[in-house]
Amino acid sequence: MTAPVRTWLLLSACSLMAVLAPCALAAEDLAATLQQRLQAAVSGGTMSGASVLVSSRSKIVAQVSAGTVGAQPQLTLSPDTVLWLASMSKPITATAIMMLREQGRLRLEDPVSRYIPEFGKRAMVRIARAAGDYELVPATRAITIRDLLTHTSGLQSIGVANPAIPEIAPGDTLAGWVAKLADVPLDFQPGSRWAYSNAVGFDVLSRIVEVVSGQPFEIFLQQRILDPLRMRDTGFRGRRIDLAKRVQPIAPQFAHDERLVGATFFSGAAGLFGTLEDYRHFAEMFAAGGVWQGARILRPESVATLSSNHVQTLFHSFNGRNDVAGMGFGYGVAVVLDPVAAGVSVPAGSFGWDGAGGTRFWVSPHEKRVTVLYVPDPKTRAEVESVVNRSVR
Repeated sequence: MTAPVRTWLLLSACSLMAVLAPCALAAEDLAATLQQRLQAAVSGGTMSGASVLVSSRSKIVAQVSAGTVGAQPQLTLSPDTVLWLASMSKPITATAIMMLREQGRLRLEDPVSRYIPEFGKRAMVRIARAAGDYELVPATRAITIRDLLTHTSGLQSIGVANPAIPEIAPGDTLAGWVAKLADVPLDFQPGSRWAYSNAVGFDVLSRIVEVVSGQPFEIFLQQRILDPLRMRDTGFRGRRIDLAKRVQPIAPQFAHDERLVGATFFSGAAGLFGTLEDYRHFAEMFAAGGVWQGARILRPESVATLSSNHVQTLFHSFNGRNDVAGMGFGYGVAVVLDPVAAGVSVPAGSFGWDGAGGTRFWVSPHEKRVTVLYVPDPKTRAEVESVVNRSVR
């Protein structure tokens, strides 16, 4: 029996039996199935390339790639391709905050002003008027670290134009730029809503890490997280990532973004580059309760706290869809409360987050399973997640 026919039969059997019982595939069959899905999408022109890595109980059970990165025919995707992690930087930044919390060096209830004095002035909140402009009203309370971790601060909301947010200029640092954000009006009262602060809130957290630790943010990450987890190909492009052929090119719209290319501004919101294999180490640390191959990063209770829902019912937007039930939000990660209501193919209790362009990771703690993806096409990504969820036990 040829490999394509064997794969087709496996897919057909799983589809027919999924309603009756999970269809568990052997590791080689799972890899073949995933490879077939990715290659079909690439051959059909749905996307130029994709890569998937799945581990169970810290053992890789599937690692497949197909096609190229973007429109770069010379950059064939492989397990060691360095990708822009984008917002998958945020869970790493959240981990840094939780490490300092464990040491008693900060509290999540602390106001940002405790560490960045410029935020000590009373913030103003923009309230939309019917005419399309805004009026400013005083904030009812100060922004806290917890607000920033959960995207409930009101400090920059994706899709909402706020001209008061300053540009990052060449040579800017977290210390200088973040202080300017104290003058930016908030988009809503702190704690009253969830709105994704894709490019600001976690940079404020990055600066807090610097202030509390006494180290530059990039050095703290390197010494306290990346090195212990042996994430050798992960870092900031302007400092550490070798601009070799295996590094994902920067899209034209981001070619001058200091968060991605700067040598002085190190963004914990979206600045990291790395491989799926490196990120597997990070995600497996979560799945194992804060430890990876003997390197203790967080206590189990800190992982449980980070991956719990802290926003009640405020989080209702996922996978590009609004009004989504069944999801919560922790510290830098989305949390699956009800997979059916959420329309996702991962178990309840799973948590993870996305990056622009197609990166995503999931940790399923009960199953001790980790899935790390670079799949730009949403439909194919959902198919991959469904196959993995049915197959890996």
